[in-house]
Amino acid sequence: MIYRRRDCGDHFHCRMRFRGRKGYVRKSLDTLDKDESIREGEKLFDELSYKISKGLSVLGKKFSNVCDDYLEQIETQIEIENKKPKNKQVRLKKENSLEKKLKDQSLICERYLKPYFGKKDLNKISNSDITKYREWRNSYWITGKGSKIKYIEYERGDKKVKIIPRRKVPTSSTINNEETVLRKIFQHGHSRNYISQSEIPTIKSGRVKSNQRPHFTLEEYRTLIRKSWSRCKNSPEKKSKRQRLLLHNFILIMTNTGLRPVEGMTLRWRDIGYHISPTSKKKHIVLSVRGKNKKRDLIGQPSVNTYVKRMKERQQEYSKENGFKFKGKDEYVFSNEHGQPIKSFKKGFDSLLRDCDLEHDNHGGKRCIYSLRHTYGTFRLVYGNVDVFFLSENMGTSVEMIKKHYSHLKITQVSDHLTRVIKN
Repeated sequence: MIYRRRDCGDHFHCRMRFRGRKGYVRKSLDTLDKDESIREGEKLFDELSYKISKGLSVLGKKFSNVCDDYLEQIETQIEIENKKPKNKQVRLKKENSLEKKLKDQSLICERYLKPYFGKKDLNKISNSDITKYREWRNSYWITGKGSKIKYIEYERGDKKVKIIPRRKVPTSSTINNEETVLRKIFQHGHSRNYISQSEIPTIKSGRVKSNQRPHFTLEEYRTLIRKSWSRCKNSPEKKSKRQRLLLHNFILIMTNTGLRPVEGMTLRWRDIGYHISPTSKKKHIVLSVRGKNKKRDLIGQPSVNTYVKRMKERQQEYSKENGFKFKGKDEYVFSNEHGQPIKSFKKGFDSLLRDCDLEHDNHGGKRCIYSLRHTYGTFRLVYGNVDVFFLSENMGTSVEMIKKHYSHLKITQVSDHLTRVIKN
């Protein structure tokens, strides 16, 4: 039946009933022309008849409902994993992975996807809507809704942290991660028969630009270390000197181990051990680190042994001087004169970079603490001729990521490696 509704601006609507299905399906035809409404009504009837024959839903399912259903499915997976009689370590690893997935994807859904697509029917979202969403997302923190948000609050461990959001266009990698979640929601809707495969819009990931983090050349690194030590010796205050000495050792350890910042900040004395090589009989320092929900052992450069011994002796002196008990194994390696763990070296490191005039590399890239890890990787490839596979294992990353982030190395830097001749 096709009829006009006076309360909807005289637009034509239709009412349909299908064999074997209870109740009516009512839809707006969005036209004032009678002949056009008949054509659109017949077309809609054919489309819905086809959906019913394929077992698909003919009543539009709201995107927000499908999104919530998708997140509930992940929660169910977590509950199932909790009840599986697995090895405790394997089960916890699986649970942590799923919980992180739920946390990250819930944030994407609540902040971006649901506010934009939430009220739309899943099967009514078109390629054009995806394009418009990307425009909306790119301007979100600059001129959009996010520009009015003063602070973002989130939990880090047991603490609530408040930060000022970055007012910038998201990177290609960020957009791709978010659109991966969007694709999963559509596929979830397809698995629930809310939408046919042909109705899913095209969501093609963009090309991710290489994010090669700035490192230090050998001469720049020597300048950094010399300046750091000079600042330690010439510091006018005792407190400032202690902070700079701690930063100095932090730089030396990070550059000679390839630690991620989070791995360095959570390193405890019990995580430091030693391994004697069965072939060379050399004693190597081994660090057991945690970061990015993973654990691994890594081998540090021989000089790291000197740096950690120096720090341990200094912490023992501080414990006597300030009257706190140095527990040894349970203490954080990077802690202050009162035995409290350091939360960040960013401020001191940025100040040191300014004093050295090394804030940016020759391509304009801004250096940060992560540049120390990048320097380790560069030095091992250039001056150590380390195999890419072994380096990836020690740094806790993939061979592909090593190739991606270190593809900038100048051909002259590896000239000896390229021209070497192995004699029989």
